[in-house]
Amino acid sequence: ARQVLAKHDESYIPRDVAEKLKASGHWHGP
Repeated sequence: ARQVLAKHDESYIPRDVAEKLKASGHWHGP
């Protein structure tokens, strides 16, 4: 899985995870 993530970005986060972070107020990305 790490190789797949590396193809995107070192800080790449799956959309479903990002949505959960945004919903919980812990999102610090772009």
